[in-house]
Amino acid sequence: MLDCEERHLRLETRLKALEDATVSGVPGQSIATRFWTHYGRISIVAQNINEKIEREVGTLRTEMKAGFAAVEQRFEQVDQRFEQVDQRFEQVDQRFEQVDQRFEQVDQRFEQVDERLGKLDHRVSLLGTEINMLRSTAHEMSDGIAKINKDSARRDLRIDKIEKQLATHDERFNSIEALLIRIDAKLTGDQPN
Repeated sequence: MLDCEERHLRLETRLKALEDATVSGVPGQSIATRFWTHYGRISIVAQNINEKIEREVGTLRTEMKAGFAAVEQRFEQVDQRFEQVDQRFEQVDQRFEQVDQRFEQVDQRFEQVDERLGKLDHRVSLLGTEINMLRSTAHEMSDGIAKINKDSARRDLRIDKIEKQLATHDERFNSIEALLIRIDAKLTGDQPN
């Protein structure tokens, strides 16, 4: 047991001598002082690094806020475009109602023609002139139907354009969603503990 105490005392003496000795060309400084000096320098460097990290994080937050503001502005623009599309659909619905009214008018005209044919059966002698009148009426109706068909074709083209625009908006939403997912992943991964 005494042997251990002696060894301990000898080791403490040697440690003190090493601490007091000149190490690496620095006279009069103990190892503890040198460690303390290095610790102070490391603390200053760490503080500078922390300050730089805080500045960078502040800059990143500012950029992210600006990015989110831009995304929100784009969402507002998309909402406005959807409102415009809704208005266009309402206009298309109104036009379809007008077309339906025209078809009802055409149906009424057909009913009138049927009534006229019923009356014309007993007038065989005037049949030739009445048929000519009906032919001219039928030509007018076919012109009207042709116009309605052209209007329907134009409406179909407009609806196709609207569908293409909606597909473009879907692609934009998907890219925005992917961007938001990446931003969220970066935010959750970079937060300090």
